[in-house]
Amino acid sequence: IALVAVGFSRKSQADFETWIPAFKKRYKENPKIVVLEIPMMGPTFKWVRAMIEKGIRKGIPEENHDSVMLFYGDVEPYRTYYRWSEKYKSYMMLVDHNGRVIWQTGGASNAEQLRELFEKTDRAIHVKSTHSSKEAIKEIDS
Repeated sequence: IALVAVGFSRKSQADFETWIPAFKKRYKENPKIVVLEIPMMGPTFKWVRAMIEKGIRKGIPEENHDSVMLFYGDVEPYRTYYRWSEKYKSYMMLVDHNGRVIWQTGGASNAEQLRELFEKTDRAIHVKSTHSSKEAIKEIDS
């Protein structure tokens, strides 16, 4: 199960910090849970990438560096497919063991959104991987 944080601007990191620490604190002992941060940089010249990566890593706690994947390709197909319409907003997705997005939201978190994320995650943890995708989604959504 993965919490995937996607951002298109520097502001996204501030939003990430309202989600990721609370999520990691709650699930830190669970080996079934991973967190990924994906800054969506868009296409850029290769010689600029080292500077960009250095700057981004400075803004991310060192213990999170292994969970960061920078994306340098065309971001529009992703923005369209997932309906991520706001450039300065971060987007969070919870992905189950079948690779299906079972929860999604955008922006900074609040108590209600964190509660909802935790409930969806707790349900997904207990879904057996032997279920078909439809059975797993029904169980998570119930």
